[in-house]
Amino acid sequence: GISRPPTTTTSILTSSISISENFSTSTPKPTSTPKPTSTPKPTSTPKPTSTPKPTSTPKPTSTPKPTSTPKPTSTARESNQNTSTCSNISTITKTKTEKGNILTVICSNNIQYNLPPIADGSYKIGPNNNFAIYCTIEGDVFGISKGKITFTPMGEVRSQMYVFYEDTTPSLSISYLTGDNQYWAKFYDSVTGQSATLKIPIRISYKPD
Repeated sequence: GISRPPTTTTSILTSSISISENFSTSTPKPTSTPKPTSTPKPTSTPKPTSTPKPTSTPKPTSTPKPTSTPKPTSTARESNQNTSTCSNISTITKTKTEKGNILTVICSNNIQYNLPPIADGSYKIGPNNNFAIYCTIEGDVFGISKGKITFTPMGEVRSQMYVFYEDTTPSLSISYLTGDNQYWAKFYDSVTGQSATLKIPIRISYKPD
């Protein structure tokens, strides 16, 4: 009989199947839904720090009292003598120290006492021996009354004598002028020949006698 050509049906089918297989991709497995990350717990609101208590306002320190003029070392007080009983001023001596000049008042009834330190200067006992006048080399004038252990400020003579404004150290001497119930102190500088006069208050001079 007549020979038939071999069929290629199987081959075609196989090829179709093969092609189909080549184009058919396996359906990917669904990726697992990621677990939601846990919402972080809100950090606790920090407690407000306690408002510091206001520190108490420090009490103002008391204004220091001005240092008083050093009290004199009184020989009279040390010997239990009352300086107010000084009858009159007999002598005054001057001692230089690091703190200034120390004047020692010696009374005619043997009472004596020291005055506070003072700048260098000149002094003169009054005519009635109840007082003395002291003038510093800066031109400041003080009264010394019998029995009183402090100086009494009287004023200054700088405004009358320009020697106190020069480099020259004045060389002062003191004398007294007498009037009715009144004394005046006259100051004289032997370097320049200048002079000045001050009225002495009665509370210092004890005038009249």
